[in-house]
Amino acid sequence: MPGETMAAPLKRALQRLSKTDLKTGNEHFVSAAILFHAVPIDGIVRDQELEALHRILMEDLDLEERNVTRLVQSARKSDKRSEFFAEIVDFAKSNLTYAEKKNLISQLWEVVFSDGHLHETESNLVLQVGIDIGIDVEEACGLMTSNSL
Repeated sequence: MPGETMAAPLKRALQRLSKTDLKTGNEHFVSAAILFHAVPIDGIVRDQELEALHRILMEDLDLEERNVTRLVQSARKSDKRSEFFAEIVDFAKSNLTYAEKKNLISQLWEVVFSDGHLHETESNLVLQVGIDIGIDVEEACGLMTSNSL
């Protein structure tokens, strides 16, 4: 699968940095890549968004702080390729369970709401990712309520 091949360096970095056996490594890898992409989508990177991303990576992946920094650097390099995001979303559609997909959408809402401003491009991104991975709009909107202001 092309997405798997192109995204392999980020996935390997994530696996090296994790202190635990990643039973759901695909979920964590995809979450890290997609969440990183969501932070600057409105044109402004706010500290609260970075803090939310950082917290999700540390708590969900059980990573040490220095390793989160390295993972974000890997994600930043991969995310510069225009096709990377589409490949990651395709990877998520094919490789995540439905529960993992819902968790990803919930995490996305948490990041985009973290700065107290919901920009139209942010909500469009979350809803489009949801649609692309098989979560209908109504359910994606329902996942928003648990993370709203």
